[in-house]
Amino acid sequence: MNKSVDLFIIGAGVAGGAVAKVARRAGWSVAMAEVDGLGGTCPLRGCEPKKVLWQAAETIWRAAGARKNSLIDTQPRIDWPALMRFKRSFTEPVDASVEQSLHDLGVDVVRGQAEFLAEDRLTVGDREFQASHIFIGTGATPMRLPFEGAQLVTTSDGFLELDELPGSIVFIGGGYISFEFAHIAARCGVFCKIIQRGERALKLFDRDMAELVVAATRDLGVEVVIGEEVTDVQREGDRLRVHVGPERRRLCDCEMVVHGAGRAPNLDGLNLDRAGVERAKRGVRVDAHFRSVSNPRVWSAGDCADTPFQLTPVADMEAWTAAQNMVHGKEITVDYSAVPSVTFTLPPLASVGLTEEQARKKGLEMDVFSGDMSGWSSSRRVGVGRAGYKLLVDKSTDRILGAHLFGHKAEEVINALALAMGNGLTARQLKTFPLAYPTGIYELRYML
Repeated sequence: MNKSVDLFIIGAGVAGGAVAKVARRAGWSVAMAEVDGLGGTCPLRGCEPKKVLWQAAETIWRAAGARKNSLIDTQPRIDWPALMRFKRSFTEPVDASVEQSLHDLGVDVVRGQAEFLAEDRLTVGDREFQASHIFIGTGATPMRLPFEGAQLVTTSDGFLELDELPGSIVFIGGGYISFEFAHIAARCGVFCKIIQRGERALKLFDRDMAELVVAATRDLGVEVVIGEEVTDVQREGDRLRVHVGPERRRLCDCEMVVHGAGRAPNLDGLNLDRAGVERAKRGVRVDAHFRSVSNPRVWSAGDCADTPFQLTPVADMEAWTAAQNMVHGKEITVDYSAVPSVTFTLPPLASVGLTEEQARKKGLEMDVFSGDMSGWSSSRRVGVGRAGYKLLVDKSTDRILGAHLFGHKAEEVINALALAMGNGLTARQLKTFPLAYPTGIYELRYML
Protein backbone atom coordinates (compact mmCIF):
# COMPACT_ATOMS: atom_id res chain seq x y z
CA MET A 1 0.00 0.00 0.00
CA ASN A 2 1.42 3.39 -1.02
CA LYS A 3 0.79 6.66 0.80
CA SER A 4 1.98 10.24 0.29
CA VAL A 5 2.63 12.45 3.32
CA ASP A 6 4.05 15.87 4.03
CA LEU A 7 6.45 14.44 6.60
CA PHE A 8 7.77 10.98 7.37
CA ILE A 9 9.54 10.57 10.71
CA ILE A 10 11.91 7.68 11.39
CA GLY A 11 12.08 7.06 15.12
CA ALA A 12 9.43 7.61 17.81
CA GLY A 13 11.73 8.98 20.47
CA VAL A 14 12.06 12.42 22.03
CA ALA A 15 13.25 14.05 18.81
CA GLY A 16 10.64 12.44 16.56
CA GLY A 17 7.85 13.32 18.96
CA ALA A 18 8.88 16.97 19.13
CA VAL A 19 8.93 17.27 15.33
CA ALA A 20 5.57 15.51 14.99
CA LYS A 21 3.87 18.02 17.30
CA VAL A 22 5.10 21.05 15.36
CA ALA A 23 4.20 19.51 11.99
CA ARG A 24 0.71 18.37 12.96
CA ARG A 25 -0.13 21.73 14.56
CA ALA A 26 0.77 23.29 11.22
CA GLY A 27 -1.67 20.94 9.48
CA TRP A 28 0.89 18.64 7.87
CA SER A 29 0.14 14.97 7.28
CA VAL A 30 2.63 12.90 9.26
CA ALA A 31 3.62 9.24 9.32
CA MET A 32 6.11 7.77 11.77
CA ALA A 33 8.01 4.47 11.82
CA GLU A 34 9.48 2.79 14.89
CA VAL A 35 11.21 -0.58 14.93
CA ASP A 36 11.40 -0.74 18.73
CA GLY A 37 9.25 0.56 21.59
CA LEU A 38 7.58 3.94 21.18
CA GLY A 39 9.10 6.66 23.34
CA GLY A 40 12.77 6.09 22.60
CA THR A 41 15.82 5.44 24.75
CA CYS A 42 15.26 7.94 27.54
CA PRO A 43 11.95 6.70 29.00
CA LEU A 44 12.39 3.03 28.06
CA ARG A 45 16.05 2.11 28.63
CA GLY A 46 17.96 5.26 29.51
CA CYS A 47 17.58 8.28 31.76
CA GLU A 48 14.23 7.46 33.39
CA PRO A 49 14.77 3.82 34.44
CA LYS A 50 18.38 4.62 35.38
CA LYS A 51 17.17 7.41 37.67
CA VAL A 52 14.78 4.99 39.41
CA LEU A 53 17.72 2.68 40.20
CA TRP A 54 19.90 5.63 41.15
CA GLN A 55 17.29 6.93 43.57
CA ALA A 56 17.29 3.58 45.36
CA ALA A 57 21.09 3.56 45.48
CA GLU A 58 20.99 7.11 46.82
CA THR A 59 18.97 5.84 49.77
CA ILE A 60 21.76 3.38 50.58
CA TRP A 61 24.35 6.14 50.14
CA ARG A 62 22.47 8.49 52.45
CA ALA A 63 22.05 5.73 55.03
CA ALA A 64 25.80 5.03 54.88
CA GLY A 65 26.41 8.73 55.55
CA ALA A 66 24.04 8.63 58.51
CA ARG A 67 25.86 5.60 59.93
CA LYS A 68 29.18 7.39 59.43
CA ASN A 69 27.80 10.24 61.55
CA SER A 70 26.49 7.70 64.15
CA LEU A 71 22.91 8.76 63.47
CA ILE A 72 21.58 5.26 62.71
CA ASP A 73 22.85 1.83 63.73
CA THR A 74 21.66 -0.30 60.82
CA GLN A 75 22.35 -0.27 57.11
CA PRO A 76 19.41 -0.96 54.76
CA ARG A 77 19.77 -3.07 51.65
CA ILE A 78 18.10 -2.92 48.25
CA ASP A 79 15.64 -5.64 47.28
CA TRP A 80 16.71 -5.82 43.63
CA PRO A 81 13.72 -7.82 42.27
CA ALA A 82 11.37 -5.37 43.99
CA LEU A 83 13.34 -2.47 42.54
CA MET A 84 13.03 -3.99 39.05
CA ARG A 85 9.27 -4.32 39.49
CA PHE A 86 9.11 -0.70 40.58
CA LYS A 87 11.24 0.38 37.62
CA ARG A 88 8.96 -1.45 35.20
CA SER A 89 5.99 0.44 36.60
CA PHE A 90 7.62 3.44 34.92
CA THR A 91 8.79 1.83 31.67
CA GLU A 92 6.04 -0.64 30.76
CA PRO A 93 3.23 1.92 30.27
CA VAL A 94 5.36 4.14 28.01
CA ASP A 95 4.74 2.45 24.66
CA ALA A 96 0.95 2.45 24.94
CA SER A 97 0.91 5.99 26.34
CA VAL A 98 3.04 7.36 23.49
CA GLU A 99 0.98 5.46 20.91
CA GLN A 100 -2.21 7.02 22.26
CA SER A 101 -0.65 10.50 22.25
CA LEU A 102 0.47 10.10 18.63
CA HIS A 103 -2.93 8.75 17.64
CA ASP A 104 -4.63 11.73 19.29
CA LEU A 105 -2.23 14.01 17.41
CA GLY A 106 -3.22 12.41 14.11
CA VAL A 107 0.09 10.69 13.36
CA ASP A 108 0.05 7.47 11.30
CA VAL A 109 2.29 5.17 13.37
CA VAL A 110 3.85 2.21 11.56
CA ARG A 111 5.71 -0.53 13.43
CA GLY A 112 8.81 -1.83 11.69
CA GLN A 113 12.16 -0.97 10.13
CA ALA A 114 12.06 1.98 7.74
CA GLU A 115 14.29 1.74 4.67
CA PHE A 116 14.94 4.32 2.00
CA LEU A 117 14.06 3.40 -1.57
CA ALA A 118 15.00 6.78 -3.05
CA GLU A 119 15.48 10.41 -2.00
CA ASP A 120 11.81 10.81 -1.10
CA ARG A 121 10.50 7.26 -0.80
CA LEU A 122 10.61 4.74 2.03
CA THR A 123 9.24 1.34 2.85
CA VAL A 124 8.17 -0.15 6.18
CA GLY A 125 7.21 -3.79 5.82
CA ASP A 126 4.62 -4.00 3.05
CA ARG A 127 3.84 -0.26 3.14
CA GLU A 128 5.49 2.32 0.93
CA PHE A 129 5.57 6.07 1.56
CA GLN A 130 6.39 9.08 -0.55
CA ALA A 131 7.31 12.09 1.59
CA SER A 132 7.94 15.73 0.84
CA HIS A 133 10.07 15.92 4.00
CA ILE A 134 11.81 13.20 6.04
CA PHE A 135 13.10 13.49 9.59
CA ILE A 136 15.60 10.97 11.00
CA GLY A 137 15.46 10.68 14.79
CA THR A 138 16.60 7.11 15.43
CA GLY A 139 18.84 7.90 18.42
CA ALA A 140 21.90 5.88 19.34
CA THR A 141 22.73 2.29 20.22
CA PRO A 142 25.65 0.65 22.08
CA MET A 143 28.62 0.73 19.72
CA ARG A 144 30.00 -2.54 18.40
CA LEU A 145 32.83 -3.96 20.48
CA PRO A 146 35.75 -4.97 18.24
CA PHE A 147 36.98 -8.07 20.03
CA GLU A 148 36.39 -11.80 20.26
CA GLY A 149 33.67 -12.73 22.71
CA ALA A 150 31.76 -9.46 22.34
CA GLN A 151 28.53 -11.51 22.18
CA LEU A 152 29.11 -12.46 25.82
CA VAL A 153 28.96 -8.83 26.92
CA THR A 154 25.71 -7.44 28.36
CA THR A 155 24.56 -4.09 26.99
CA SER A 156 23.45 -1.19 29.16
CA ASP A 157 19.89 -2.05 28.06
CA GLY A 158 20.40 -5.56 29.42
CA PHE A 159 21.72 -4.28 32.75
CA LEU A 160 18.56 -2.25 33.24
CA GLU A 161 16.49 -5.43 32.80
CA LEU A 162 18.38 -7.74 35.18
CA ASP A 163 16.02 -9.75 37.39
CA GLU A 164 18.92 -10.64 39.68
CA LEU A 165 22.31 -9.02 40.19
CA PRO A 166 25.43 -11.16 39.81
CA GLY A 167 28.14 -11.17 42.46
CA SER A 168 30.74 -9.50 40.25
CA ILE A 169 30.64 -7.24 37.19
CA VAL A 170 33.32 -5.81 34.91
CA PHE A 171 32.33 -2.62 33.10
CA ILE A 172 34.09 -1.92 29.79
CA GLY A 173 34.69 1.78 29.24
CA GLY A 174 35.38 4.63 31.63
CA GLY A 175 32.49 6.90 30.68
CA TYR A 176 29.31 7.93 32.45
CA ILE A 177 27.45 4.64 31.83
CA SER A 178 30.06 2.50 33.58
CA PHE A 179 30.46 4.86 36.53
CA GLU A 180 26.72 5.29 37.06
CA PHE A 181 26.00 1.57 36.95
CA ALA A 182 29.03 0.71 39.10
CA HIS A 183 27.87 3.12 41.80
CA ILE A 184 24.43 1.49 41.76
CA ALA A 185 25.67 -2.12 41.68
CA ALA A 186 28.37 -1.61 44.31
CA ARG A 187 25.80 -0.28 46.75
CA CYS A 188 23.86 -3.48 46.20
CA GLY A 189 26.89 -5.48 47.33
CA VAL A 190 28.28 -6.36 43.89
CA PHE A 191 32.06 -6.40 43.35
CA CYS A 192 32.68 -4.04 40.40
CA LYS A 193 35.63 -3.25 38.18
CA ILE A 194 35.80 -0.52 35.51
CA ILE A 195 38.30 -0.87 32.64
CA GLN A 196 39.22 2.30 30.72
CA ARG A 197 41.51 1.93 27.73
CA GLY A 198 42.54 5.59 27.54
CA GLU A 199 44.74 7.60 29.86
CA ARG A 200 41.83 8.98 31.88
CA ALA A 201 38.25 8.18 32.78
CA LEU A 202 35.28 10.51 32.23
CA LYS A 203 37.31 12.34 29.60
CA LEU A 204 34.45 14.64 28.58
CA PHE A 205 34.49 16.23 32.04
CA ASP A 206 36.98 18.54 33.73
CA ARG A 207 40.12 16.58 34.54
CA ASP A 208 40.30 17.57 38.22
CA MET A 209 36.64 16.79 38.86
CA ALA A 210 36.94 13.47 36.99
CA GLU A 211 39.89 12.50 39.19
CA LEU A 212 37.77 13.26 42.26
CA VAL A 213 35.07 10.92 40.96
CA VAL A 214 37.60 8.15 40.31
CA ALA A 215 38.96 8.53 43.85
CA ALA A 216 35.46 8.44 45.35
CA THR A 217 34.62 5.39 43.22
CA ARG A 218 37.69 3.59 44.52
CA ASP A 219 36.70 4.57 48.07
CA LEU A 220 33.47 2.70 47.39
CA GLY A 221 35.47 -0.47 46.68
CA VAL A 222 35.18 -0.35 42.88
CA GLU A 223 38.42 -1.11 41.06
CA VAL A 224 39.12 1.45 38.34
CA VAL A 225 41.74 0.25 35.85
CA ILE A 226 43.19 2.93 33.59
CA GLY A 227 45.16 2.40 30.38
CA GLU A 228 44.10 -1.17 29.62
CA GLU A 229 42.16 -2.28 26.54
CA VAL A 230 39.98 -5.37 26.58
CA THR A 231 41.09 -7.74 23.81
CA ASP A 232 38.69 -10.65 24.35
CA VAL A 233 36.15 -12.18 26.70
CA GLN A 234 35.88 -15.94 27.13
CA ARG A 235 33.47 -18.16 28.99
CA GLU A 236 35.08 -20.40 31.61
CA GLY A 237 32.35 -22.55 33.15
CA ASP A 238 29.84 -20.23 34.81
CA ARG A 239 32.23 -17.26 34.76
CA LEU A 240 33.67 -14.89 32.16
CA ARG A 241 37.41 -14.31 31.73
CA VAL A 242 38.57 -10.89 30.59
CA HIS A 243 41.88 -10.43 28.76
CA VAL A 244 43.61 -7.12 28.08
CA GLY A 245 46.52 -5.77 26.04
CA PRO A 246 48.13 -7.06 22.84
CA GLU A 247 49.59 -10.01 24.73
CA ARG A 248 46.08 -10.97 25.95
CA ARG A 249 46.88 -10.90 29.66
CA ARG A 250 44.25 -12.37 31.94
CA LEU A 251 42.94 -9.43 33.95
CA CYS A 252 40.15 -11.05 35.94
CA ASP A 253 37.25 -13.47 36.05
CA CYS A 254 33.72 -12.28 36.80
CA GLU A 255 30.09 -13.29 36.51
CA MET A 256 29.09 -10.54 34.07
CA VAL A 257 30.72 -8.07 31.68
CA VAL A 258 28.74 -4.92 30.85
CA HIS A 259 29.22 -2.65 27.84
CA GLY A 260 29.74 0.95 28.97
CA ALA A 261 32.04 1.99 26.13
CA GLY A 262 29.79 4.50 24.44
CA ARG A 263 26.98 4.67 21.92
CA ALA A 264 26.91 5.10 18.14
CA PRO A 265 24.24 6.62 15.86
CA ASN A 266 21.51 4.09 15.16
CA LEU A 267 21.51 4.37 11.37
CA ASP A 268 22.27 0.86 10.13
CA GLY A 269 19.45 -0.65 8.12
CA LEU A 270 18.06 2.65 6.82
CA ASN A 271 19.91 2.36 3.49
CA LEU A 272 20.93 6.02 3.59
CA ASP A 273 22.96 5.63 0.41
CA ARG A 274 19.77 5.09 -1.61
CA ALA A 275 18.60 8.53 -0.51
CA GLY A 276 21.98 10.19 -0.95
CA VAL A 277 22.19 11.00 2.77
CA GLU A 278 25.75 11.55 3.92
CA ARG A 279 26.78 10.41 7.38
CA ALA A 280 29.83 10.95 9.57
CA LYS A 281 31.07 9.01 12.60
CA ARG A 282 28.70 10.89 14.91
CA GLY A 283 25.66 10.60 12.62
CA VAL A 284 23.79 12.20 9.72
CA ARG A 285 25.72 15.20 8.43
CA VAL A 286 23.52 18.26 8.85
CA ASP A 287 23.95 22.01 8.49
CA ALA A 288 23.38 24.55 11.26
CA HIS A 289 19.61 24.29 10.69
CA PHE A 290 19.61 20.44 10.95
CA ARG A 291 19.06 19.86 7.26
CA SER A 292 20.98 17.10 5.53
CA VAL A 293 23.97 18.56 3.67
CA SER A 294 23.38 16.13 0.77
CA ASN A 295 19.61 15.63 0.52
CA PRO A 296 17.50 18.78 1.15
CA ARG A 297 14.37 16.71 1.84
CA VAL A 298 15.99 15.10 4.86
CA TRP A 299 16.45 16.55 8.35
CA SER A 300 17.94 15.02 11.47
CA ALA A 301 18.58 15.86 15.13
CA GLY A 302 19.42 14.20 18.42
CA ASP A 303 21.79 11.31 19.03
CA CYS A 304 21.80 10.11 15.41
CA ALA A 305 22.85 13.49 13.98
CA ASP A 306 26.41 14.81 13.69
CA THR A 307 25.97 17.32 16.51
CA PRO A 308 27.98 17.88 19.72
CA PHE A 309 25.92 16.25 22.48
CA GLN A 310 24.09 12.97 23.12
CA LEU A 311 21.66 14.26 25.72
CA THR A 312 17.87 14.06 25.88
CA PRO A 313 17.27 17.79 26.48
CA VAL A 314 19.58 18.60 23.57
CA ALA A 315 17.73 16.19 21.29
CA ASP A 316 14.47 17.92 22.24
CA MET A 317 15.97 21.38 21.63
CA GLU A 318 17.51 20.37 18.30
CA ALA A 319 14.34 18.66 17.10
CA TRP A 320 12.13 21.64 17.94
CA THR A 321 14.59 23.89 16.09
CA ALA A 322 14.69 21.54 13.10
CA ALA A 323 10.88 21.46 13.01
CA GLN A 324 10.58 25.25 13.09
CA ASN A 325 13.05 25.49 10.21
CA MET A 326 11.46 22.70 8.20
CA VAL A 327 7.79 23.46 8.76
CA HIS A 328 7.81 27.25 9.05
CA GLY A 329 10.80 28.10 6.87
CA LYS A 330 12.78 29.69 9.67
CA GLU A 331 16.57 29.71 10.01
CA ILE A 332 17.03 29.14 13.74
CA THR A 333 20.27 27.73 15.12
CA VAL A 334 21.15 26.22 18.50
CA ASP A 335 23.57 27.70 21.03
CA TYR A 336 25.45 24.84 22.72
CA SER A 337 27.58 27.04 25.02
CA ALA A 338 25.51 26.45 28.17
CA VAL A 339 24.35 22.83 27.95
CA PRO A 340 24.53 21.14 31.38
CA SER A 341 25.50 17.50 31.72
CA VAL A 342 25.36 15.17 34.72
CA THR A 343 26.90 11.81 35.53
CA PHE A 344 24.70 10.25 38.19
CA THR A 345 27.32 8.83 40.48
CA LEU A 346 26.87 9.25 44.23
CA PRO A 347 27.40 12.11 44.72
CA PRO A 348 26.80 13.34 41.15
CA LEU A 349 29.30 14.94 38.79
CA ALA A 350 27.91 17.94 36.87
CA SER A 351 29.32 20.24 34.22
CA VAL A 352 28.38 23.13 31.94
CA GLY A 353 30.42 25.17 29.49
CA LEU A 354 34.16 24.98 28.91
CA THR A 355 36.58 22.86 30.88
CA GLU A 356 39.73 24.57 32.13
CA GLU A 357 41.76 22.77 29.47
CA GLN A 358 39.42 23.93 26.68
CA ALA A 359 39.43 27.53 27.93
CA ARG A 360 43.23 27.63 28.08
CA LYS A 361 43.50 26.23 24.55
CA LYS A 362 41.31 29.13 23.42
CA GLY A 363 43.69 31.54 25.14
CA LEU A 364 40.96 33.01 27.34
CA GLU A 365 41.91 35.26 30.25
CA MET A 366 40.05 33.92 33.25
CA ASP A 367 39.93 33.51 36.98
CA VAL A 368 39.70 29.93 38.21
CA PHE A 369 37.75 29.46 41.44
CA SER A 370 38.15 25.94 42.80
CA GLY A 371 38.12 24.17 46.11
CA ASP A 372 37.32 21.20 48.30
CA MET A 373 33.69 21.02 49.50
CA SER A 374 34.01 17.89 51.64
CA GLY A 375 34.19 19.98 54.84
CA TRP A 376 31.20 22.16 54.00
CA SER A 377 28.02 21.74 56.01
CA SER A 378 26.11 20.36 53.03
CA SER A 379 28.68 17.59 52.63
CA ARG A 380 29.08 16.82 56.33
CA ARG A 381 25.32 16.52 56.84
CA VAL A 382 25.11 13.59 54.41
CA GLY A 383 28.55 12.10 55.06
CA VAL A 384 30.18 12.96 51.72
CA GLY A 385 33.85 12.00 51.78
CA ARG A 386 34.97 13.77 48.59
CA ALA A 387 33.48 16.83 46.90
CA GLY A 388 34.81 19.75 44.92
CA TYR A 389 34.06 22.60 42.54
CA LYS A 390 35.70 24.60 39.77
CA LEU A 391 34.25 27.76 38.17
CA LEU A 392 35.88 29.62 35.30
CA VAL A 393 35.12 33.35 35.07
CA ASP A 394 36.09 35.63 32.19
CA LYS A 395 38.31 38.43 33.53
CA SER A 396 36.99 41.08 31.15
CA THR A 397 33.24 40.38 31.26
CA ASP A 398 32.87 38.65 34.66
CA ARG A 399 30.71 36.03 32.91
CA ILE A 400 31.01 32.35 33.70
CA LEU A 401 32.80 30.34 31.03
CA GLY A 402 32.42 26.93 32.66
CA ALA A 403 31.31 25.29 35.90
CA HIS A 404 32.18 21.86 37.25
CA LEU A 405 30.80 20.32 40.43
CA PHE A 406 31.15 17.02 42.25
CA GLY A 407 29.03 16.84 45.35
CA HIS A 408 25.61 16.62 46.96
CA LYS A 409 22.89 18.26 44.81
CA ALA A 410 25.37 19.03 42.01
CA GLU A 411 22.76 17.81 39.51
CA GLU A 412 20.45 20.66 40.58
CA VAL A 413 22.98 23.44 41.21
CA ILE A 414 24.40 23.01 37.70
CA ASN A 415 21.03 24.06 36.23
CA ALA A 416 21.23 27.40 38.03
CA LEU A 417 24.70 27.94 36.58
CA ALA A 418 23.54 26.95 33.09
CA LEU A 419 20.63 29.39 33.35
CA ALA A 420 22.99 32.15 34.47
CA MET A 421 25.40 31.45 31.61
CA GLY A 422 22.65 31.24 29.02
CA ASN A 423 21.29 34.61 30.08
CA GLY A 424 24.61 36.41 30.43
CA LEU A 425 24.54 36.91 34.20
CA THR A 426 27.85 37.87 35.78
CA ALA A 427 29.61 36.13 38.64
CA ARG A 428 28.98 39.19 40.81
CA GLN A 429 25.25 39.06 40.10
CA LEU A 430 25.18 35.41 41.14
CA LYS A 431 27.23 36.07 44.24
CA THR A 432 25.12 38.97 45.49
CA PHE A 433 21.62 37.72 44.60
CA PRO A 434 19.63 36.68 47.72
CA LEU A 435 19.04 32.92 47.52
CA ALA A 436 17.24 30.59 49.90
CA TYR A 437 19.45 29.26 52.68
CA PRO A 438 20.62 26.63 53.46
CA THR A 439 20.44 25.16 49.95
CA GLY A 440 22.91 23.81 47.43
CA ILE A 441 22.39 26.79 45.12
CA TYR A 442 23.15 29.24 47.94
CA GLU A 443 26.65 27.75 48.13
CA LEU A 444 27.47 29.44 44.82
CA ARG A 445 28.28 32.47 46.99
CA TYR A 446 31.12 30.51 48.57
CA MET A 447 32.48 29.33 45.21
CA LEU A 448 32.92 32.77 43.63
